[in-house]
Amino acid sequence: MFFPWLLLTVTDTTRHIQLITTIPYNFTVDVRTTQAAFAVAADNVSGLYGQHLNLTVTHLYNASHRNCDDVASQSVQMLSDYVYRGQDSTNCYAVVSVACGDQVGIASIARELDWLLFANALSKNNFLDPATGSPTSIALMGTYISFASVILQVLASFSWLHVTIILETKAVSPFYKELALQLMESSRQSSKAFRLESYSLDAATDQTFVSALRFAQKRSRVLLLVTTGKTAARILKLAARDGFTNGEYVFVNIQPSQQVDYGTIDDFRTDLNDTSLIAFRSLIFIAYRPAGEELVELNRAVVQRSQALDNTTYKTRDLPLDLPPVRSSYDSVALFAKLVNESQSSDQDFRCSGLAMAKRLLNQSVHLATGDTFISSERSRNLDLNIFAFNTTIKGLQVVGTFIWGKGNLQWSRSRSISWPTLDGLPPLDVPLCGFSGTEGSCASSGPSSVAITVLSVTISVCFLCGWALVTRWYVIKLKDLTLNWWIMESTDFRREESVPFQR
Repeated sequence: MFFPWLLLTVTDTTRHIQLITTIPYNFTVDVRTTQAAFAVAADNVSGLYGQHLNLTVTHLYNASHRNCDDVASQSVQMLSDYVYRGQDSTNCYAVVSVACGDQVGIASIARELDWLLFANALSKNNFLDPATGSPTSIALMGTYISFASVILQVLASFSWLHVTIILETKAVSPFYKELALQLMESSRQSSKAFRLESYSLDAATDQTFVSALRFAQKRSRVLLLVTTGKTAARILKLAARDGFTNGEYVFVNIQPSQQVDYGTIDDFRTDLNDTSLIAFRSLIFIAYRPAGEELVELNRAVVQRSQALDNTTYKTRDLPLDLPPVRSSYDSVALFAKLVNESQSSDQDFRCSGLAMAKRLLNQSVHLATGDTFISSERSRNLDLNIFAFNTTIKGLQVVGTFIWGKGNLQWSRSRSISWPTLDGLPPLDVPLCGFSGTEGSCASSGPSSVAITVLSVTISVCFLCGWALVTRWYVIKLKDLTLNWWIMESTDFRREESVPFQR
């Protein structure tokens, strides 16, 4: 199905540019969520470059698709059919793809045709790899490598090296599985001596969650909950119930954005009298850092357009451009138009080369309506992240740190600190004083003497009881002997006496 908008007036000097999406219609990163952002961005392009550019946005999708396998099986075919029927060598083309689809196949077409290719979701290594992806590709939502590197930096800042990943395998989004795989790979390549192990949750049951906690207990005190927010909250409550709240444990939950389908800070609100409070105080929550108040007008325009297109509304707490896929949708239009306009202005022989435009972006900061956008030398715009911790006053999570890619470092708030539930208020140790088993470290040295004292005490007690039993038995036997033989007299009991006359 084709869903185009012809948004700009055509003139003789106008350059025709076409943005084609291969986004699913109504699940994961879908057309219904992003189409308004594409449309509003196209309107703004019209205002900026109307005399020079004619932009068409076309969505290729099949509304009957119900999962990513369906999309992957047809996305390449739909794009190929579109190219065969409608490609014009005088036009400029760009494609927007998502993880839910055949990214390798789409990249192959983009490479062959020299089209720009934007990824509207976190990208795997093969998307940017010239051997498997396309040198014309731009990861507008960053990569799993960049996401994993920030998480490892957070862990390293506390010297936490022993880590257990608890992975929710049945989540709708592939984000959690891909992130877990990348964390394992990145930890092996890190200069830090990370020791990561993974436990997969094959079912969302209390029994499975407790088994995961027991597995982690023997290996680490830092648990990466690579799960939805709701699942993470359930695990925290079970941890509180089963004694994982002595201050030794740390829980880290990671989300690509604060959406209901993933996880939000509202998933971790609790009452101060709640028995799971200490577990919540042991939580670090990491998620995409939204733009803020500066995009109020642009957000309003996207909301209004969404309602006008098919009466679609965003969830109550969601500002459209605070959702990474929506912002990336807007930015793909704006960035594509900006690149074409600047390229043809500086080069009269410009032939709409996707490779040339991609190279033009490397290590560059570009100002767009949504804010400054920096594209790395690896052709990736990495997501800035907020780091949250529990605040006992507001009974919920608040920002205590950030990672801004433009600044390239992890920054902790000076005015807000983490209220750790440890006895000294300091972050939990990577390895407890007594080790993961409770009998290591300083506890191991006192172990033998304690055992010796115990053995000696038991030995003395046994000897005393045996002695007491022997004495008691002898006494009973002796008493019994006297009682039964009272009538027997010995010869010494008789004495000869002289007869004495009676005297008066």
